Amino acid sequence: MDLPPHLLAGIICHLSARDRMSCLRVSQQMHEAVVQSCPQLDCTAFQQDHSTASDWVKCINLARGACNTLCSSRSDGARRICSDMRFAQGVRCDMSVRYTRGLGALALATLLPNLRRLCLDERTCPLGGMTNDLARALASKCKQLTVVSVAFAPHSVPGELFNDQGLIVLSEGCPRLASLSLGNCCIADRSLFAVAANCKGLVELRLSGYSERITDVGIQVLTASCSSLHTMWLSSKLCKVTDAGIAGVASLPHLQRLKLTAAATDASLDSLGAHSLSLRVLDARKTTLLTAAGVARVLATWSRLDQGVVVLVPDRCRPLPEELPGGWTLSERCGRRGAGGVLVKAGPMGALCEAW
Repeated sequence: MDLPPHLLAGIICHLSARDRMSCLRVSQQMHEAVVQSCPQLDCTAFQQDHSTASDWVKCINLARGACNTLCSSRSDGARRICSDMRFAQGVRCDMSVRYTRGLGALALATLLPNLRRLCLDERTCPLGGMTNDLARALASKCKQLTVVSVAFAPHSVPGELFNDQGLIVLSEGCPRLASLSLGNCCIADRSLFAVAANCKGLVELRLSGYSERITDVGIQVLTASCSSLHTMWLSSKLCKVTDAGIAGVASLPHLQRLKLTAAATDASLDSLGAHSLSLRVLDARKTTLLTAAGVARVLATWSRLDQGVVVLVPDRCRPLPEELPGGWTLSERCGRRGAGGVLVKAGPMGALCEAW
């Protein structure tokens, strides 16, 4: 094979763990390229990954402690396949956390001393979902961890194995955390208090799923401590995060991306209009208490900003084109199902902010 080694390694980085193990037996050059690619095991873009837990463990072992990225598939296609398989065959809880609970979790973390990016979706990761045991092991062995993304199926039994205890220990042992994403996790305000106390450099927080134990107090404490936050993507199902919590988010000096909860009202928009002058993307499609007047006020306030802004609102609050303040237009995407009203303000030189 005449490909340069660095190009071959770049190609192998886009293969699944099982395909990498198959490439080991092709040639010496392929073997070396696979070993070179093992520090980055990222399967987030795969629609379907047939790799087994043993394939993943072999890749991690080949990296010899140099593995810095460990991410399972997060595609909707992969999740549907996993759900169908579980429904047809049945999967016990202990089977889904084989390598992330007990001594298996400690052994896994020991192999990852240089881990920086970890994304575990319990529905698609062969190793299993996050647990309190794995969180303790990561806090002890993986001090360089900066990105953590954890997701569970809604109301799943494995989701109960990772709660406040695990996240508190993880935040204490990994103070370099910069990005935290939690989907359908059993956490409460006390977890946000721990993150606020230990991870001052946090810049991105994503909370998805339903939780009655996350309230305005937790959001206020977190935003007061982590002033570098630029992304706050809050689940619309966080029913106890209201205008008071959003007011704390609006005070963030570097806020650029925000998704509002269903409990937000026009008061939240007024707070954002008064303080969030660097905001680029606001998603308010799932809010049920906004009015057209509140949307009109914030659009009028942000029409004076220099940067481009994208605002997504429910269809019932979408203003008519002739009612839009200067500089605002209705995007063509507003006709897409579920998109609601997509309001776009042009930035410098007429450029549009379509990053959402």
